[in-house]
Amino acid sequence: MSSLLPNITNNHHQKELNFVGKVKRKFFGREDLEILRKAQQTSPNKEKSNRYSLNSDNSSNQQQILIPIEKISLCKEVGSGEFGEVYQAIWHRDEEESIQVAVKQIQPEKLISHHSSFLQEAAIMTKMRHENVIQMFGVVLDIKAIMIVSELASCGSLLECLKSKAWHPSLSVDVLCDFALQISNGMKYLSSQRLIHRDLAARNILVHSPSKVKILKDKEEVSLNYN
Repeated sequence: MSSLLPNITNNHHQKELNFVGKVKRKFFGREDLEILRKAQQTSPNKEKSNRYSLNSDNSSNQQQILIPIEKISLCKEVGSGEFGEVYQAIWHRDEEESIQVAVKQIQPEKLISHHSSFLQEAAIMTKMRHENVIQMFGVVLDIKAIMIVSELASCGSLLECLKSKAWHPSLSVDVLCDFALQISNGMKYLSSQRLIHRDLAARNILVHSPSKVKILKDKEEVSLNYN
């Protein structure tokens, strides 16, 4: 019996490695993965390497990056989804800059038989670039954990704010009308990307600041529109 354990362990480890490989190919494609590999081996000042850098001054068409797992520090759990928990976290972008982010953490072994659903969600999220849609910063692809790293809306959902008496003085008619306009702009963008948000509700609108709201999109709430 003991002689079988190494084979079982190796087989499980190989399945996880194969899954991580599938995720990488889904995000970047084979050609982009080769570009990324070469860029990481050359100077960061070269054009192809810059394509994969995350800088607030870069264009909205910049590509997402792979974030090393050691750059993410989980702080507290703020929710849960189909494939894992959602955390408030710190992303240590470099030695001088760290920002708060939202992290959806998924254990690879939970997805070996459900990777298509996860990949669909991740592929949709990485394409979105709009001021009124929650932005995804990148992904952590590691045997220990797979993470989706995105913007953190520290004020919570619009539903929570509407129910909070502390927010009532800030939610004037003019502010709510402006929120409605921002939501409409975000929905217009999703439509332009041939996406349908199937669960638009106050609980899925995140308040980024007292004057800014953003649409939360997820695999369960967004579908492709081929019509």
